[in-house]
Amino acid sequence: MVLCGFYVAVALTAALPMAMNQADPDLWGHVQFGRELLRDGTLPRTATWTFTAAGHRWINHEILSELAMAWSVEQFGPAGLLWGKFGLSLILIGLIMAAAIRRGVHPVLTALAVLLVAVNVEAHWHFRPQIAGYTLFAVLIAWIDAVFANAPVDVSQVWRSARARWGRLRSQPVADDQAPTSLPTSPRGTWTLWLSPLLFCLWANSHGSFVAGLAVFIAYLATRSVGLLLIHGWKAVPGVLQLAGIALASAAGTLANPYGVDLHAWLFSALHIPRPEIQDWESVSLLSDEAAGLRLLMLIGAVGLWQTRRKRDVAELAVLAVVLWQAVSHIRHLPFLAMLFGFWIPVHLNSWLMPAGQALGARYRERPRARSVAVAGLAAWMGLVAISLGPQLTRLKVDRSRFPVAAMQYMREAGLYGNVLVTFNWAQYAIGCFARQAEETAGAHRSQVAVDGRFRTCYPQEVIDIYFDFLFGADSTHPRHRSTLSGPVDPARALSWSEPDLLIVSRRQRPPLRTIHAHANNWVLVYQDELSQIWGRKDRYGDSASPHYLPPTSRRVCDVVQSGWAAWPATSSAGPARDLAKNRPVGASFGEAAATSRSSSESVWK
Repeated sequence: MVLCGFYVAVALTAALPMAMNQADPDLWGHVQFGRELLRDGTLPRTATWTFTAAGHRWINHEILSELAMAWSVEQFGPAGLLWGKFGLSLILIGLIMAAAIRRGVHPVLTALAVLLVAVNVEAHWHFRPQIAGYTLFAVLIAWIDAVFANAPVDVSQVWRSARARWGRLRSQPVADDQAPTSLPTSPRGTWTLWLSPLLFCLWANSHGSFVAGLAVFIAYLATRSVGLLLIHGWKAVPGVLQLAGIALASAAGTLANPYGVDLHAWLFSALHIPRPEIQDWESVSLLSDEAAGLRLLMLIGAVGLWQTRRKRDVAELAVLAVVLWQAVSHIRHLPFLAMLFGFWIPVHLNSWLMPAGQALGARYRERPRARSVAVAGLAAWMGLVAISLGPQLTRLKVDRSRFPVAAMQYMREAGLYGNVLVTFNWAQYAIGCFARQAEETAGAHRSQVAVDGRFRTCYPQEVIDIYFDFLFGADSTHPRHRSTLSGPVDPARALSWSEPDLLIVSRRQRPPLRTIHAHANNWVLVYQDELSQIWGRKDRYGDSASPHYLPPTSRRVCDVVQSGWAAWPATSSAGPARDLAKNRPVGASFGEAAATSRSSSESVWK
């Protein structure tokens, strides 16, 4: 009973850092796209909510995830998202713990391994479809582990067999000091892997990370097959053919998606194009503070594999090496490495530290009061974790210092709508706000964005280049990938391409502000706070003869500090407009007290 309570406490503690309750920039888009699919029953084949890529093909590789997110919001509100994400984290953690328990890993070592995995996964566990991909990866590795854990293909034996075969080929026999073991080429549970196409079908319709999962699966089966052939020769052929058939069937399972092979063709093309502008695809600097968790994984993993008293499986080593390379190359692959660590390394550490674990257990049993102390400690531990989890599972927050909550509120109050160029990380929040505005006005006020986080799934590279030129500026030193058809960098082109009506920009991004300032004769500033600005086309909002004219008295330009949080989705009606003269807070109904006034002589164009 105490041990069961210990495992529950560990699982909840590991899930705590993964229960982050801050809205992700793309959350609104995922929910909105899922809602539209639930409502219409048809999958859009071309880009929606954009005025720059209308009619361009849209490959949505996150369909089931977006449907699940939309359904959970429809049924349970924001709590559905919070508890759904929390549930997936418990599945991931539970699978790792179950594998460790099944293989006899000491409870303390299991706890430390799971906590280390959680720390490395935490920063990637957002409200995004990618967490479905991570969870399905955990299911895949747990499945592989359950089938093959008791039949490892020892790397030492593979090496000796390879040397012996090479020697025979060269007519120079090499002594093999250990006869091949009676290792089964097809463990008893191998047949269950014929069901893996179902897993990959689900995965291919949930997130594009199925490519990584399929690559790992095929690499594992291929390396295991090579090892079996080297050790057993022709006797291993039936088992190897079975593994090859499973791999082919799994790959075929990914074709069961609305796009068929077109999804794979698009992914192949997209993954061969660099994306240096996207932080998740940046490489990891091993000396940086952010890589501390990765360094710890590498150190502990290396020690465990070096000191182990168990066989080192050649397939596990090969997959670990490949995924480590990918994790260093692209930071978003770090969770895959962390999960592999959680499944495969603790058993090796346990074999090395077993004497210490046995001594610890003996001391615990020798002390009669230890059980009572353990029970009390567990109760206090679980109570503290439950208290910490409470706010994380009841409040989905929109950080006002990161998202233009007040600016979007003003836009609705002032009745502004049209083609809107929005700062990239705010674009899907804007889509959520625009969808609500369109619903409330029966479609009379409908807005669209220039570009958003769907990136290359629905935007041509040339369109992306136009808006990233605007975002980064002409003199940026940040790495870029641009199409050869895009021509020279021209930040100002975004101000005229497809004729935007409004600009919503961050005051913390100086290049766009400088570009707007250089063309200020075509634009009028209608809103400003400490975080954001809204500019309108002068011939539309600055000309008194225009039906959309916004008089100076209706504009709001100040330096009100944006702080606190708003309850997701932060798109609902906000009540009375701000009285700038009295510095009343904007949109108090959106969440906890949001904005405080601050005098500032700071230049916008700094």
